[in-house]
Amino acid sequence: MTRLRPQFFLAWITTLALASYASSQTITGSNLSSHSSGGGTGNWTLNEDGYVGTYFSLAAPGSVTLTANASGTTTDGVQPHMNIVVADTKAGFDVGSSSTDYSHTFNLPAGTYFVRTEFNNDVSTADRQLTIGSLTVSGATVSNTTTTATNDANALAAADTYIANYRQGPAKIALSGLPAGAQVQVKMVRNAFNFGTYVQGLDASTFLAPVAPGDTTSTAYHYQNFVSSHFNIVVPSNMGKWDSTEATQNVPTMGNVDTILNYAQSHNLDVRMHNLIWGAQQPTWVNTLLTNAQSSNPAVSGPAKTSLMTAISNRIAYYVGDGDADTHDGDRSQHYQELDVLNEMLRNQTYYKVFGYSGIAQIHKMVQDAVVAAGANTRLYTNEYNVLQNSNDPFTTTVQDPYANWYRREVESVNSAGFGQVVNGIGVQYNIDARTSGTQVHSAARVAQVMNNLSVTGLPITLTEFAIQPTTNGVTTTAARSSQLYNESLRLLYGTPQATSFLIWEPWPPAASDNTTLVDSNWNLTQSGQAVVNLLNSWTTPTQNLTVGADGSINFNGYYGDYELSVGGHTVPLSLMKGTSAYSIPVAPGDYNGDGTVDAADYTVWRHTLGSTSDLRADGNGDLVVDDADFSVWRSAFGSTYVFGGGASLRAEVPEPASLCQFFFVSLACAFKVLTRSRIRA
Repeated sequence: MTRLRPQFFLAWITTLALASYASSQTITGSNLSSHSSGGGTGNWTLNEDGYVGTYFSLAAPGSVTLTANASGTTTDGVQPHMNIVVADTKAGFDVGSSSTDYSHTFNLPAGTYFVRTEFNNDVSTADRQLTIGSLTVSGATVSNTTTTATNDANALAAADTYIANYRQGPAKIALSGLPAGAQVQVKMVRNAFNFGTYVQGLDASTFLAPVAPGDTTSTAYHYQNFVSSHFNIVVPSNMGKWDSTEATQNVPTMGNVDTILNYAQSHNLDVRMHNLIWGAQQPTWVNTLLTNAQSSNPAVSGPAKTSLMTAISNRIAYYVGDGDADTHDGDRSQHYQELDVLNEMLRNQTYYKVFGYSGIAQIHKMVQDAVVAAGANTRLYTNEYNVLQNSNDPFTTTVQDPYANWYRREVESVNSAGFGQVVNGIGVQYNIDARTSGTQVHSAARVAQVMNNLSVTGLPITLTEFAIQPTTNGVTTTAARSSQLYNESLRLLYGTPQATSFLIWEPWPPAASDNTTLVDSNWNLTQSGQAVVNLLNSWTTPTQNLTVGADGSINFNGYYGDYELSVGGHTVPLSLMKGTSAYSIPVAPGDYNGDGTVDAADYTVWRHTLGSTSDLRADGNGDLVVDDADFSVWRSAFGSTYVFGGGASLRAEVPEPASLCQFFFVSLACAFKVLTRSRIRA
């Protein structure tokens, strides 16, 4: 028997201990590193929607089993609902009154993760509570600490893990009509996530005027070149606000907004509209109504509130849509994807004081109805500042709320005010105090914990106005610090599953530039700008030339978004979507052997692959299965020839009448063969 020397024996024991630590660890509810709200010793009770959680990591891909020992109480017969959430996966449970283990096994790539054990069905009409006795992590190494520096690193590592594994995925593209060995260029043209900026000022033509041929010096040229090269969404800074669009009552002036919408539509950009109503930058006549609506005299406040609601309804008609059955009469919501309905509802409480949650929900419902009537698909957002930093409760301004529970409650209160779910997006502003010391400086861990808390709502999140303060209390933000903050903030948002957009709210030349802007006064990238460009480039799938395989397909791994596939001068679009890895594109309908001619040989390919969902050479309609419908495609295209020219399209030569006759006889012969074989088998 081989005996271990003492030092080796000690190392062996240590290794076993570490392996045991990594394979399974149980943490009591109160000792978990993150608690959005609630309280307890040992057990931790959430008395409102929120979560508890911690970080863990895997050195290699593997299975991780997470077990929450939990119990619940309720006064209305509906059990508290708990989700165990990791990355894109939610395991849901209705939790009973006795302490029970609730488990789910997650199959995960290597990396760092945050587990969020959330309570998400609290209501104001009942007292529901969820108690977490413990969380057991099996199959991973736990990092459960309240040390800020460690959790900052964990938050960034978890974001990077998510980006690497869940913002991109594999794609197998069947290209019906291309022969094996054909070369296909794959080019990404747009990320599915929205990265963008604002159109500043009060005159859209400053930045969006048509650029004359040969112009490489104007503000419009530089701005448009930067946006088209790096961004896919824009938002007006001031041009969409009420004082800019209806200074005189019932006289809308939407010219600048329309310039932005038209430019975006013609340049494949999304638009975020900012904003329908706000407690600031309102026309004088609206301010008068707001003042009177807050009067203590009902004879003054009542009519003012009615008039104000009528004015809002009129604004919705021209800003969103007029609500009639005609969806082709200029309803503007057809041309933007996100809308701030009421900006800074609780940070600027003017409208809240007039209408309360019920009235604000009613306004959202009016907008929602107008969007539906316009045939649009616009998300309706709230938007607040002091969410990720200096996040105090607006109703008790001295109480710090580093999980932004006040904001989650705002969204839930509007959505539970009797008009249904009328808020379907959460907007977060982040104007960073760039100092490196103090209790409220930027923290990746705090950004992540707030994002997790807002994610309990299940709604998409947009970082609406990202900016870095050039100076704070006399401390100038350095170029290196600004670059770091851009880098971390972009990674944290793109690495948040519920996040969908990130908009930079920094001035463009000819405004004065500083270390926090993206470009200097000569439109050269600053250190901050280079940090942004480097990240966006790293999240763009490289253009590549691929070879069609024997099964008529190409394979690649890419970030989710829009692509162009080019072959022989012919370009076809592809949208790579999360959850879908197999695609089929009929490049030359009916030409199943890729020889450029639709003839009997293509029928043979169809017959041999009939029923297949893997060999899709004969998938003529792109539905990812070879079936009778693809025979119909072949029959309709019989006799056609395809020529891949040097132009932008694939030319199909329609068969002459003689070819049609040939088609008839070949089809008849093929049908006879099929029929004969069927009889022989019978």
